[in-house]
Amino acid sequence: MSQADRPARSSRRRFTAAFKAAVVQEYDAADGPGARGAILRREGLYDSHVQKWRKAVEEGRLRDTPVAGLTPSRDRSRQAQLEAENVRLQAELDMTKSMLEVMGKAHALLETVSKSAPGKQQ
Repeated sequence: MSQADRPARSSRRRFTAAFKAAVVQEYDAADGPGARGAILRREGLYDSHVQKWRKAVEEGRLRDTPVAGLTPSRDRSRQAQLEAENVRLQAELDMTKSMLEVMGKAHALLETVSKSAPGKQQ
């Protein structure tokens, strides 16, 4: 099989908390022969998914994660990095403003000195 014939690699599915809760509720409410299996086949899930999600619902741990791949501790770490960078850039901006103010005053002083120099006609 050539590389072009291979199917594209699928990405890992991510389920929202609302979806998980709805599936758990529907799964638990299902009665009759084969009803639960039909739900699992329809959604492409395993019984172990529903068992883990049910446990999470019971323990109150089922909620949506902020950004895919970022845990709250990584979010806080990234926020701290951005705040530190913001402080550094603000200090650099303040220094640049001060330097421009000094250069402006030096320019004005040199302009005044050059106008009052002897032999300079106005």
